[in-house]
Amino acid sequence: IYSNPLSRRDTYLPRRGNMRGTSVVRNFAFPTFFNSSPPSILDEPQVPSIHGRMTIQPVQTFILLFITSFSIFLPRGLSEVLPKNIELEDVTIERLDESLDNLIDKSATFELLAEGFEWSEGPVWMLDDNGYLLFTDVTANRIYRWDEDKGIRFWIQPSGYTGTSPDRGRQGMMGANGLNINQAGQLLPCQHGDRRVALLASDNTFETVADRYRGKRFNSPNDLTVHSDGSIYFTDPPFGLRKQYSEKEYKLDYSGVFRIAPNGDVSLITKQFDRPNGVTLSPDETILFVGNKNGNDAKIWAFPLKPNGQIGPGRLFFDTAPLIDPERKFVLDGMKVDEHGNLWTTGPGGVLIISPAGKHLGTIQLPQTAANCCFGGPDGKQFFITADSRLIRVNTKIQSSTWNRH
Repeated sequence: IYSNPLSRRDTYLPRRGNMRGTSVVRNFAFPTFFNSSPPSILDEPQVPSIHGRMTIQPVQTFILLFITSFSIFLPRGLSEVLPKNIELEDVTIERLDESLDNLIDKSATFELLAEGFEWSEGPVWMLDDNGYLLFTDVTANRIYRWDEDKGIRFWIQPSGYTGTSPDRGRQGMMGANGLNINQAGQLLPCQHGDRRVALLASDNTFETVADRYRGKRFNSPNDLTVHSDGSIYFTDPPFGLRKQYSEKEYKLDYSGVFRIAPNGDVSLITKQFDRPNGVTLSPDETILFVGNKNGNDAKIWAFPLKPNGQIGPGRLFFDTAPLIDPERKFVLDGMKVDEHGNLWTTGPGGVLIISPAGKHLGTIQLPQTAANCCFGGPDGKQFFITADSRLIRVNTKIQSSTWNRH
């Protein structure tokens, strides 16, 4: 008796090391004995699947014995990636303005949906199959899926590095980072390892949307936002490069913000930032917000969008410097805009909520570093946060600025 992993929606094939077997989320599979590195970087033939890649060794015999007891070994961290739905007492809201009460109720509670990830990132609400959340684990090179009825499930590996170089594949932040969807509801991942903005096609393979500018490879596309005309704006810092600004890999001599036009043409929007990260649009799509973090210099800029998709002179929208404190963990990272134009962005202490005028209304305070966020759920009013090893949810009173677009 052998259960084919390709038919198991809740399983994936493991890394080698300490004879760890397949992970199990809401299901189980017999322990397996495969090679050590992530399946995406092995030399053996591979079978791609939306639920992972199975490595096939042509000459090998497996003998499965019936035994009265056995253990299931889970890869590092995955033993905790299980449905939680636990009310969190260590997440609170710092209310600085009474208008915040119109966005999130005073009695709102925070739920831990799952934990145990290496670095959770890039949440996006998908609209097919009755709606579900996808998010990335950048370090683990995986994408996970969360459903209200089925909870958390492993969904796809590799997510951001699909190559075959063992040296390349074993370097840190290789997975997909930010996720979004296009007008057709197709998934658009920023792939660190493959250094491109990609599209998940109907046959469950990744296609390149853009991977270079004027013949030079991108650094490591990080986050993206999609205009209603189909244009894609994305940031391109060096976080996914092994040595970041090393001469060998660093093909561009700057970290840019780029636009991919509906016809596929790539244009440079700005290269004024050292570490551009989060990016999003105002509800009327007249302003492009970009977050930049270089050490403690963490600021959000606002650029007016021209009819041709390019930008005018930017202005400083919000400076996080006054909020920076050793007790407040942070990266200025993912950001989203709600239907009223308020900016919800990761920052010092958790998730900052900032009015369209740039006023700090309050902070969702987290003990972990918040990496990204998004709105979703059946009515679009649930707010999801990826914070280090955790996936967190809270109900709000508003929707995202793009909820009614698709």
